[in-house]
Amino acid sequence: MVYQARLFRLIIPAHPRPSSSDQIMRQSTSLGPILMASAAAQLPGWNVEVIDENNCARRHWPPQTNNGRLDHEILQQRCPAAIVGFYAGLSSTIPRVYELAKLYRQAGAFTVAGGYHARALPEDLIHHGLDAVAMSIANSEKIIAELLKQYDLFLTHCPVPPYLSEWDKYQEALTDQPPNHLAQWIEWRNEYLAAVPGLMWRKDDARTYSIIITNPIGPLEATETDRCPKQLLPDFGLLHYARLKVFPIQWRRGCHRRCESCVVREKPNSARAEDLLATVKHCFENFQATRFFIVDDCFGGNLNLANERTELIEALRLLVDYQKEISRRLKFTVQIGLNTIEDNEVTELMRQAGITNVCISYQVLLSEKMKVTRREYLMLYRTKKWRQAGFSVQAMYIFNYPEETGSIAELERFQPLSHRVKKVMKFVQEEMPRLKQDRGLSVKKQVVAIGKWFRKAGVNSLRVSLAVPLPGSDLRKRLEQEKRLLPFKENGWEYYDGQFPLYQPEDCSPEELLEGLQAVQNGFAGWIRFLRPSFYRRRPPTEFLAKLKRARESAH
Repeated sequence: MVYQARLFRLIIPAHPRPSSSDQIMRQSTSLGPILMASAAAQLPGWNVEVIDENNCARRHWPPQTNNGRLDHEILQQRCPAAIVGFYAGLSSTIPRVYELAKLYRQAGAFTVAGGYHARALPEDLIHHGLDAVAMSIANSEKIIAELLKQYDLFLTHCPVPPYLSEWDKYQEALTDQPPNHLAQWIEWRNEYLAAVPGLMWRKDDARTYSIIITNPIGPLEATETDRCPKQLLPDFGLLHYARLKVFPIQWRRGCHRRCESCVVREKPNSARAEDLLATVKHCFENFQATRFFIVDDCFGGNLNLANERTELIEALRLLVDYQKEISRRLKFTVQIGLNTIEDNEVTELMRQAGITNVCISYQVLLSEKMKVTRREYLMLYRTKKWRQAGFSVQAMYIFNYPEETGSIAELERFQPLSHRVKKVMKFVQEEMPRLKQDRGLSVKKQVVAIGKWFRKAGVNSLRVSLAVPLPGSDLRKRLEQEKRLLPFKENGWEYYDGQFPLYQPEDCSPEELLEGLQAVQNGFAGWIRFLRPSFYRRRPPTEFLAKLKRARESAH
């Protein structure tokens, strides 16, 4: 196969099923692939494009398949890509990644994946046909850029690589040595891939096809003072076939929280107030962006630290001055902590800067008679303060989170625990039995209590999901140790989207948990549920219920 152009294509795979967030996904996109593409576009000799299957306009082009998805086979024939990258950050999209990787590899492209799921299970992706995996999240842009540089040298050295099917035919023949031109092509390819830091790749060999090599990150290791302003500015012009209304941007990477169900473990990097303004200014002047979603896990970082609070205040003031300068009102959505409302100076500047929507995670112990504790009363009070200050509050809540059942001594056999973790676990083990005895609620009563509590709080919208035991998370490790995780053989990655029970609950069955989740969602669907009742009143899929039954039987 002769590559007509050195094209690098990044694909954001489609979600496995329709959901209530489809409307948002059709207006926005994922920021990580955009940043990687922006870094790759600066390299000479490469054309770069990003395709988001969740935001792909249905016109005469690009070609569509019968099920309404993008036809990648025709796309690769007309616009052949030398390297195809996949965003493997969401576990629920991994089956689609496997499907597309097989298609592109058969067409002769080099396939690479990156993201939190890929970093947690890199060998699994390689065994399913991908050629390489980027092993670092913080340095993903640098790894991809270095991969393109080395592959550019490889294509220059060997401009006419063979069809990949020729290599497959050789493997099926089980001969001792491949043809001379194929053997030299394999040797050159392995040599250049070995020079890419932070890459796990499959080493092709004359006799063995499944040797996996992991290159050390080495000089690409990121530091807090490592600044790349040009690479950090996202180039949304590389996103093809999409209609972008809400622009995702980022100020800080990483999170100072250590949530059990989250896979983000990187410490927040240092950020300057000018960085946020530069990104907003770049998007407004080049792409006419007026609506933004700041994807930071916690906007502003830890406000208990004086330096981070000072930087946040300075960044908000810069945004206020910039909007006065351009005489335009910009709108922002952020993820933030509930207690930020107690800082009057910060919240007033947020309102002036155009931050209108706040996404807040809630952890509430509910009672049937609404006898709230001091902590829950404080949460109600702060939520109402957000609403009174003029912000739209989008609540995020995990329904019936799986509580800890093991003791401290049992868990320390698997890994050492910090003093803080021991203190929290001691409180949970001592207080939770009493709370459960006082508040012991069935799933149906929890549904009623959740509705009462959040309606009393006055939130604008509620996103309810189940806990997802993501690969690499502490929650998955704990559920595996407690033997509560349902067998993966029956529940594949396509169900890892927070809408299906993947573990054995402590006080009910998985079927009851699923019914309770959908009851809460139906109650908070808003006006749209009256316009589209068939969508929001859907019943659990029969296929999943059958798999769930087999999984429970297998677990027993």
